[in-house]
Amino acid sequence: MPKLINKSEKKIITEIMKNPGLNLREIISRTKLSPNVVTEYVNYFVKKEVIIEDRLIKNKRTYLRRFSVNYKSNLAKNLISLIKESEKEEFFLKYKSLEQAFNQIVENVKKIDFILVYGSYARFAADKESDIDILIVGDITNKDEIRETLVSLEIEPSIKIERLSDFKKRIGDDLHKQIIKEHILLFDSGNFIKSIQK
Repeated sequence: MPKLINKSEKKIITEIMKNPGLNLREIISRTKLSPNVVTEYVNYFVKKEVIIEDRLIKNKRTYLRRFSVNYKSNLAKNLISLIKESEKEEFFLKYKSLEQAFNQIVENVKKIDFILVYGSYARFAADKESDIDILIVGDITNKDEIRETLVSLEIEPSIKIERLSDFKKRIGDDLHKQIIKEHILLFDSGNFIKSIQK
């Protein structure tokens, strides 16, 4: 399958998503890409309105450029969707035994807005002792069905279930900030990006 977004673009957009307000030097440091590559892609994304640039000016000269994702841009939303789908594919390649259980949840449980995995599994750093941290957001009435589906896993699931309105209210607390920064989006009905828009 052809790549619609290259690795460098993915790294840059992902870092800006995780850390809004980064400047060029910070993006270069975090992505470990060359200054020329970062500058070229950042300028391109600003021109295409994928990212928003905030210029700090002193004596009529720009001394610092800070960047954040433009969640109102359809192109940005499409690129983020591609990145999230790519991360999900990587996740299920590494943790093959989890795919069937999550597909079953999506198939059988109604009114799910999105499912995120966070913690060590999202960082691809899980070991035999790790539990899997799962956040399911939606208007879920049958929580037992989710738990029953995950019983078949050989790992201990730690399941957090929230309504979308509660997720939006909690988006500023430390746990939710960390979840938004480091997660794998396993299912999305279209509400995840909308819910994290600023």
